[in-house]
Order: sequence, then structure tokens, then C-alpha cells
Amino acid sequence: MSSSERPPPSGIHVIIVGAGFAGLTAAIESHRKGHSVLLLESFPELKLLGDIISFAPNSARIFQRWPGVEEKLDPIIHKSDGLRYKTHLGEDLFKQTWTAEERKFGKQFNGHRGEIHEIVYQHALDIGVDIRLGHKVDDYFETETEAGVVVNGERFVGDVVLAADGVRSKGRTIVLSHEDKPKSSGYAIYRTWFDSDELAKDPDTAWMVNNGDRHCAWLGWYSMKSATVVN
Repeated sequence: MSSSERPPPSGIHVIIVGAGFAGLTAAIESHRKGHSVLLLESFPELKLLGDIISFAPNSARIFQRWPGVEEKLDPIIHKSDGLRYKTHLGEDLFKQTWTAEERKFGKQFNGHRGEIHEIVYQHALDIGVDIRLGHKVDDYFETETEAGVVVNGERFVGDVVLAADGVRSKGRTIVLSHEDKPKSSGYAIYRTWFDSDELAKDPDTAWMVNNGDRHCAWLGWYSMKSATVVN
């Protein structure tokens, strides 16, 4: 499914704001179509932050067509065959398996957000995407013939600008003509990570890490807690 062939330069200059998954994917795919790409990210360095993230088969296909990316992701992704449901007391209820779904629809990529992001980020660099960290976009502009952004007084001009700068996007505010602030759901989620070697020492938790990865959800009357354990 992967291909390293790149068409001739299209002459189209694309500016992308934000080096998250959306921005990186847009940059890589634009580059693969022959466009000239400039990716601007406000953070001065990218760190391995985040928690579990899941890419279902529909989006996983994108990773698979980037040469070498699937091979780098395979050692770090979660590889369970389903989701086990328990009561809040630890009693087994049932298990939802997705082996048949993967055979029908394709592979999933589930794992630590920071680790997956680092691989995608490095792939973008490897193929030649111009990524500039520490470039916080102050403003956007558009004329009849060009579009661009302003960073510390410097104008970057292109044919198209893609705003992929998250929930507090300045670009989104400009397009909508109002600030679309995030709204609280009223829910809170607590997550934590444990060393699998430590979990293996306790009989109550050893099942989570012995014999491969496990994916389990505990259901309560007022809440649901879930955990993914990756060796």
C-alpha cells in the first residue's frame, strides 16, 4: 500500500499551522502530491506527551501508505484481541472481540500518543517537509492572489493556508467571525501509567501484563473507568 513516488512539483505553496496529527498528516499528504509545504508550530520543541490514542482502520490506512511508518509503529502499538468488560468489583461480564472486524476493515493503531506522534513527525522531516518550531502565528491574511500568516512581524506567503492549531485556533476564530471556545462536558477523566514489570509482581494485576496486551473496562453505576495495558 505504501509508495515513495512523488509527482513533479505542482507549483502550489501550502502553509500549515500546527504540528499535531492533523497538521502533520496534511503536510505529508500535500508533500506527496508535489506541493511545497511549510509547517509552522508554536512550541519550541516537541515532547512525548499525551495518553492513549486510537486510529481506526479508516485513518490507519493513511499510516500504511507512508513508506516505513507502519514498520516503526508496530513495535510500540497495543495488540490485544478485544475489550474485556468487568464490574467495578472486578467480576467479568463479557468480552468484545475485534479480530473479525480487523480482518474485514483493516488494521488499527492504538498506543501512546507521544510515541506515535514522534514517528509521524520524524517521517515528515525525513521526506523533506519544512517544519519550523517556535513559530507562533499572530495573524492570518488573504488577498485576491495569495494567503499567508504573520509570525513576529514576518509574513509567510502561500497559495493556501491550513489552520490545524487546535481548539483555541486563531484561524478558526477568523473563519467563524467569533471565538468558538471549548465547552466543558462536566465530566472528568483520570489516567495514569504503571511500569508493567511492577504490575506483574502483584497477583491482582499480573493478568494485565502476562501473555500479551490487555484492554479492559470497569463499569460502575455512576461511572465507567477504562484501562489499556501495553507491555
